[in-house]
Amino acid sequence: MRLGDGAQVPVTVVALLDSPSSYASMILPADLLAAHTTSGLASQVLVRGGDASAIVSALSDRAKDWPGVTVGDDSALAASFQASADVEALINYLLAVLAIAYAAIAAVNTLAVAVLARRREFGAQRLAGADRGQIRRMLFVEGGIVAVTGLVLGIVISLFTVVPMALTTGEIIPSGPIWVFLGVVLAIFLIVWPATALSARLAMRRNAIEAVKMPGQ
Repeated sequence: MRLGDGAQVPVTVVALLDSPSSYASMILPADLLAAHTTSGLASQVLVRGGDASAIVSALSDRAKDWPGVTVGDDSALAASFQASADVEALINYLLAVLAIAYAAIAAVNTLAVAVLARRREFGAQRLAGADRGQIRRMLFVEGGIVAVTGLVLGIVISLFTVVPMALTTGEIIPSGPIWVFLGVVLAIFLIVWPATALSARLAMRRNAIEAVKMPGQ
């Protein structure tokens, strides 16, 4: 096995364990692994005993001579793991926000260009008797169809990554906070409809005759 510092050591597999984590993990002897870390020491030491409060008190007195060493019971260990999980979740959410922001900018630019390029079409419709409200409602319907289509395609594409990750945890149906999905759905419509409304207003600022004479569709 190649360890983190590049050293290769022979190991023997003695047991296979079911890990509750979503990631594969292994247990190595502390004296083998610690020597190949930056500090050369074990980052955590688990102590088994009877009275947890008495053990914590005794170890706290001994740990005073070691700056940076903290002593706690099983709840402190659980809190440490939860804090690490919260940091990882925050990083994932930030990456998702960045991806959504990039997609939102691209979507707004695409919608604006597509609507503004149809100024002649809108002018012809107004000359045929349609008013601005009817054209605007038509664009809202088109925007809703685009949003729903993009949402469905996004769900289908995401299943190719979400389902395999769910299978690694022993689940068939992916699980997670429903508010994330609802937030994405809300964000899609908050991006599509306002961008469509603003672009439609800009596209119909000129009168119908001037719009028909302009280059475009």
